[in-house]
Amino acid sequence: LATWCNTHGVRSRHNKWMIEVPRVCAARSHAGINFGQMLKNVFGPLWEVTLRPAKNPILEHFLGNISGFDIVQCEQQMDKPFTSEDPLKMKDDPCLALWFYYFWANICSLNHFRSALGKSSFDFRPHMGEMGPMNHLFAGFLLADGGCHCLKMKLNPAIQYLYYLAQIPVTVSPIANNHHHVEYLDNPFPHWFWRGMNVCMATDAPLESHHTEDPLLEEYSIASKVWKLTATDMTELARNSVLQSGFDHAMKVDWL
Repeated sequence: LATWCNTHGVRSRHNKWMIEVPRVCAARSHAGINFGQMLKNVFGPLWEVTLRPAKNPILEHFLGNISGFDIVQCEQQMDKPFTSEDPLKMKDDPCLALWFYYFWANICSLNHFRSALGKSSFDFRPHMGEMGPMNHLFAGFLLADGGCHCLKMKLNPAIQYLYYLAQIPVTVSPIANNHHHVEYLDNPFPHWFWRGMNVCMATDAPLESHHTEDPLLEEYSIASKVWKLTATDMTELARNSVLQSGFDHAMKVDWL
């Protein structure tokens, strides 16, 4: 991926990338890949290039454009119950809470080491709470830097209150959600915003869900008309978007 981005010049000072990791251990089990080996495949090269950047300068350069990691999955997939089995040796997918824990642990340790060397760090902002059980949102509250969609939170005022108190960032894509999970007018986004939660709008699968060349503007413009958002509301949403982004502090200050 780093080589492809370098070859085709896929870089901009106005853009940061999120790395999406699919939850597909079970599909790879035929190749003898268990959960621990999958984690090693993801984080091993990152530790290696952090320790010895001269061995892979293309990847080292690419990591400066990465803001964080995301886990994507079909949340309707039944979670395996907690057992005494070592999760790292599982050939099937552990429950999502264990995925969150091991990603959080690896990202935290890598961030501490990279920060000590003056290098960029990474966020952990997974997809969660679209279709699955409520415990995905509780795991995200404890372990993630933010969440994408989180639609099932509307069914639980207690978890909404926790996310509000902690001001955990939540990113919602009402148009994309309308395409897949919840009707546009039933989207909880405006209620979360009016309650003071740290929410912003984003795009999701724009080639599939949107119809213009500027899908983010499409999200903002439709939301402003449907939910009668004021100019002040739109400014606050844009500010939330900047603060939630993976850009460095100096650039955020400049934009705000």
